[in-house]
Amino acid sequence: MRFKEAGAFLNIDLGALVFNWEGMRRYISPSSRCGAVVKSDAYGLGAEKISSALYRAGCRDFFVAYLSEGIALRRVIGDSGRIFVLHGFFSGTEREFTRYKLIPVLNTIEQIEGWLLYTQKVGHRFPVALHFDTGMSRLSFSRQDQEFLFGEGQDKLKLLEVVLVMSHLANGDIQGDKKNEEQLNLFRDIRDKVSKILGYSPEYSLSATAGIFLGKEYLFDLCRPGLGLYGIYPYIGLEDKILLRPVVSLYAKIIQLQRAHIGQSVGYGSSYSFTREGIIATVCLGYADGFLRSLGNKGYGSICGKQVPVIGRISMDLTTFDVTEVPSKDLYIGQEVEIIGPHNTIDFLANSGGTIPYELFTNIGDRYYRRYKNEEKLFSVDRK
Repeated sequence: MRFKEAGAFLNIDLGALVFNWEGMRRYISPSSRCGAVVKSDAYGLGAEKISSALYRAGCRDFFVAYLSEGIALRRVIGDSGRIFVLHGFFSGTEREFTRYKLIPVLNTIEQIEGWLLYTQKVGHRFPVALHFDTGMSRLSFSRQDQEFLFGEGQDKLKLLEVVLVMSHLANGDIQGDKKNEEQLNLFRDIRDKVSKILGYSPEYSLSATAGIFLGKEYLFDLCRPGLGLYGIYPYIGLEDKILLRPVVSLYAKIIQLQRAHIGQSVGYGSSYSFTREGIIATVCLGYADGFLRSLGNKGYGSICGKQVPVIGRISMDLTTFDVTEVPSKDLYIGQEVEIIGPHNTIDFLANSGGTIPYELFTNIGDRYYRRYKNEEKLFSVDRK
């Protein structure tokens, strides 16, 4: 697809991405190393380009969710660098993990037993990570699993080549929340027990983006920033601690302009009606592109710095804006409506739709024309 053919286009600033990663790396150094979470196609932004830029910046620890993501990433970064697959493995996929040098994050007793069965069969140990629950109650070793592993199941742990032990904060984006300290203390206890059972100390990791800024005690050996890489602050006030640059901007072209009269309705369900004479701009953007349906009659765009509200429901391929207040010189077919950018941040857009930036990012569709900024500059010289 060429730019002139596209109805909407996505700008992804790789220079800003690297700036954010290096900023967090410096913030946590020398207490911890800085990895990168690039699951879900690097939050919808293109794992190949994102991961290549981070690898050249010096990142050597990557986290994905699925085996297929890990295989694709290995082909991007080559043989060096560690790739952790957060969901662990399904029975029958063990050989692919070892073939592509992927590290499964084991979350259940069944995964431990399955991995041991495989490694004993091939006669070789391979590195794994262990994920312990400290308060999320999601995918990880439950309290009951931990009682077993720290008791009669200790021999199973001893047979593993553990390189990383991790947990995940449930309320890391809420400063001062008591649960953060509770999880920290539980993770410290897990660290002590695991190291004693293994007879050596693997690396430990507790914090994603939000946890990084709770205090040095939350850093441990390795941090796993995700959304922060892409310029999103996990909570208000963090701007005083670190500068994160926006990585993404999104624009959609006006495909039609029409005058509206009083009482004229817009879109499916006639959910919006004009109470005055106005102008409707229809743009090439819809929920098939990841512009959530919940933004109907709630979201906003911007034209030349002038905010324009979404009117009517979001359609599969089209969205309508009230552009009555925009100067006529700025209204024409092909004009670009800023959906995400300096006048309309992704945080503001997410709040308008009653969601979070994660959902907007990961729902980004494949139909956008993508422009990667600073790519030639970053990729012209390999960083050590």
